[in-house]
Amino acid sequence: MGNSSAAEQDIKSALTSIKIEPSDCPVSASIKKMLQSSSPLSSDRCIYRAPVDIRKVNEEAYTPRVVSIGPLHHGRKGFEAMEEQKLFYLRTFLGRTSSSLENYVQVVKSLEDRTRKCYAETIETSAKFTQMILLDGCFIIELFIRNCFGGPYEEGDLLFSPPYMLSNVCIDMMLLENQLPFFVLEGLHNLLSSDKQNRIPTLINLTKMFFEPTIGMTKLLDENGIPPLKHFVDLFWFCQLPTSRPKDYVVTSNCIPCMTQLHQAGVEFERADGDRLFDIDFNNGTLKIPRIVVTDCTEILFRNIIAYEQCNGTNRYVLSYMSFINDLIDTPKDVDMLIHNNILTNGIGSSIEIFILFKAICKETEAGNIPYLHGLRRDLNKYCYTHTWNVTFLMKYCKSTLQRWKETLKRDYFDTPCKGVSVIAASVLLVLTFIQTVYTVLPA
Repeated sequence: MGNSSAAEQDIKSALTSIKIEPSDCPVSASIKKMLQSSSPLSSDRCIYRAPVDIRKVNEEAYTPRVVSIGPLHHGRKGFEAMEEQKLFYLRTFLGRTSSSLENYVQVVKSLEDRTRKCYAETIETSAKFTQMILLDGCFIIELFIRNCFGGPYEEGDLLFSPPYMLSNVCIDMMLLENQLPFFVLEGLHNLLSSDKQNRIPTLINLTKMFFEPTIGMTKLLDENGIPPLKHFVDLFWFCQLPTSRPKDYVVTSNCIPCMTQLHQAGVEFERADGDRLFDIDFNNGTLKIPRIVVTDCTEILFRNIIAYEQCNGTNRYVLSYMSFINDLIDTPKDVDMLIHNNILTNGIGSSIEIFILFKAICKETEAGNIPYLHGLRRDLNKYCYTHTWNVTFLMKYCKSTLQRWKETLKRDYFDTPCKGVSVIAASVLLVLTFIQTVYTVLPA
């Protein structure tokens, strides 16, 4: 009790020693100013920097190589040539339309506040921001149009003539940190296509034509079935979603055997007919998996979709799929089995490289609870448990029977040296008698 009273006295004396700052003190005034200038987190946020934990595994997979799109990497050293290319494309873009440059500036300015709210980082309002968004948006649409209609291309076009930077630009436009809001592109595209002289495809079709050869996008989508898109990474994510709502399952074990173990349990493998990741089916001991094409872009594409899932709070379907494939691949031998069954197409090199790729993609991530794959995992585990148990029981039975025979032989016939010699001699005599009988029966 004495100690408790002393502690209370110490607390009271500490409290009385705290000085109460006046309401207009510099600290509180500064904080109030910060609170007034700050705004609540916007529900429109959809463009993020990749989380630090997964970014550090492979920073190059999230960092643009040759061109910046949007504010997060704007002004990076080494991108000066592509900034000139943007001006070059803007000049050609404006030549396609009767609308003035001021009309397009007005489109961007009308969307400026909404555009800033799409970025997870604070973006200040400025004329430079408007200029950047206009240049980047017109660059993308002009690039899509040139890709759609083909040449001839002007000398000095860095993308469609030497040094042919188109593939690098395409990869950079797949990065989560390198995005423009889709509604900005729609606003610019709508103004351009409002001219009757411009018969250009829809923005969705232009996007599909541009990305499909590089990343093997699925045969998309009826445009009427596409929800409002946030940006290109959001489109890539949407293309891979399951076609039907998953069933709810309760799973006791989230791990599954690898390809080799599944094969040993009697599971057969086939390539599924579907195009989407989640067109996976397991029925009557056959696991059907859609074709997996591994190219130089595969890791970058899936890393950025997974980063988007992690940041945006969406269902982590793609991460769950990658975790499933990661479980199937435990050694390079498992990769060979996927290739042998025409499920995986190797476009990057050896099976070891693919093994390393899939193991690295899921590092520092958490798949979350996706019932669809949990149901698939449950069915595989149940099948393997049943069939592996039968095989194991048979092997144990055979082993125990042989052991019993061995022990009986040792106990009854080889317990003394004399008995052992007698058994061996009798066995040799029996074999010789059998051989003599065979020769007697066979015709000369």
